[in-house]
Amino acid sequence: MNSLIVFQQMLVLFAMILAGYFCYKKDIITDELQPKLSYMVVNVFNPFLVISSITDKSVDKSMELILENICLVIILFAVWMITGPIIVRLLRIPGEKRPLYSLMNIFSNLGFMGLPLISAIYGKGAVIYVSFYMLMYNLLLYTYGIYVAGKHSPSKKADFSWKKIMNPGFISCLVAIIIFALQIPVPQAAATLVSYMGNTAVPLSMILIGVFMAKINLKEIFTNIKIYLFSLIKLVILPILLIQILKLLPFDSTLLGIFLLLSGTPVGSIVILVADEYGIGGKEGVQGIVLTTLLSLFTLPFIALFY
Repeated sequence: MNSLIVFQQMLVLFAMILAGYFCYKKDIITDELQPKLSYMVVNVFNPFLVISSITDKSVDKSMELILENICLVIILFAVWMITGPIIVRLLRIPGEKRPLYSLMNIFSNLGFMGLPLISAIYGKGAVIYVSFYMLMYNLLLYTYGIYVAGKHSPSKKADFSWKKIMNPGFISCLVAIIIFALQIPVPQAAATLVSYMGNTAVPLSMILIGVFMAKINLKEIFTNIKIYLFSLIKLVILPILLIQILKLLPFDSTLLGIFLLLSGTPVGSIVILVADEYGIGGKEGVQGIVLTTLLSLFTLPFIALFY
């Protein structure tokens, strides 16, 4: 993997983020419009991007590679779940904030950052591999994630719901995998539609990240040393250690590249939504999301050097 190419792609994505930042500051994107745009990206455009991956023939998607990819998905989320409690103890995070840090460690920005990044680096066809990560992400978010948040919530207990799991993002991943597994032919008109709609997800996702950044006081981000240390572990140390170990095993190089980039993605915005709902949030959550997103411009190309 060429780290310069990764850096160039990150610059393109961050240019879109800056566009979102200034659109909010200039009141082009308002507080009333932003939630609607977020809903469209999560529930309309990202699902189309996932489904469009199966119509791209530029990437080898053999069953052997799919099985390897599933193994890597399990490894990544298992490591994130295991290391979360370890990190909070190493950093001496206060007890009431530990659930938030554990959630930040597990639930990275695979949708808003991961999908566009993999699509830009490896082509739209590689998104089918990311869909397996998204399936696991959704399953864990609405089971283990809700359990962690509810267990430490001062006001609300965990409420498992299949309805929350069966959201458009999860369903689109299932549809893409079923079409791929059964080799169902996709009409050209349908392929064109999902391709056009899916292409919209990349710039809109980045623009919305810029909007989120514009809403907070950036000066506060740079005063929390523990957020820096957490970011270092999550974005640099863990991905590098993981890839060095996995390179010793006979995994496909493309799958390892996707794994490495996804393992280095910043904290996902969904974390602060769950934290707020269960009363375990705070400014550390927003700081973690924004700081890791800013740092990823440099950390993702850096960890690519170790691939």
